[in-house]
Amino acid sequence: MRTRIATNDRILIKNIDVLHPKKKFPLIRALSLGVQAGEFMGIIGPSGAGKSTLLKAIRDIMPISAGQINLSAVDTRENPEILKEIGFVPQDDVVIPELTVAENLRYAAKLRLPTDWPSQALDQKVDELLIAMNLEAQRDSYCSSISGGQRKRVNLALEMMLEPTFLLADEVCSGLSSLDTDNILQHLRSIADRGKGILLTIHSPDIEAFDLMDTLLVLDTGGFIAYYGPAQPDAMQYFSKQTH
Repeated sequence: MRTRIATNDRILIKNIDVLHPKKKFPLIRALSLGVQAGEFMGIIGPSGAGKSTLLKAIRDIMPISAGQINLSAVDTRENPEILKEIGFVPQDDVVIPELTVAENLRYAAKLRLPTDWPSQALDQKVDELLIAMNLEAQRDSYCSSISGGQRKRVNLALEMMLEPTFLLADEVCSGLSSLDTDNILQHLRSIADRGKGILLTIHSPDIEAFDLMDTLLVLDTGGFIAYYGPAQPDAMQYFSKQTH
């Protein structure tokens, strides 16, 4: 059993509905769940089940039409400043291809960290992120020339710049090899073990991926919960029963 860092930080989702922004049909219906800091939750389900919609709703990129989302007992809609504690990594890369890995991180540090940070502190932050994401060897490589898995790790490093309490990762393993996918999952597990909450949408995970997750959320078409509970061994037992 993993030892989780003690914390009271928690995302609590209470009975939310999310509507399609144009057609107004439900994408998520009456969904409730909780995620603790230090927890790694995987989110799977068929296309159109609302996986990405859920992450965008948590981060207030998409509006909810009903219900409530709290972070550490604070309503995120009434207190949007608390959303800085929730990082969001989109499926598409946000790196600047013409810059090196270190330059991307240094540029983001100057934009996002307090303006009174001295240059030495910014450089130290960049070094820490390179080490944390195992990117020291790619420090001076242009982002256009590194592998897809390495670029995803740069994306993760960029979002970890502000040390959010929770990290939402939307299909960050999409299009990657099985080796790169495993590497990303191992890094997300490591981030969770350092006390951050991780919510990852993933399309077709291997069985081994569930060993790295604490909880699993399975969404069905229409935004309904098909399963929500421990990733191992309960989820495998649950799905085994469904096929008999």
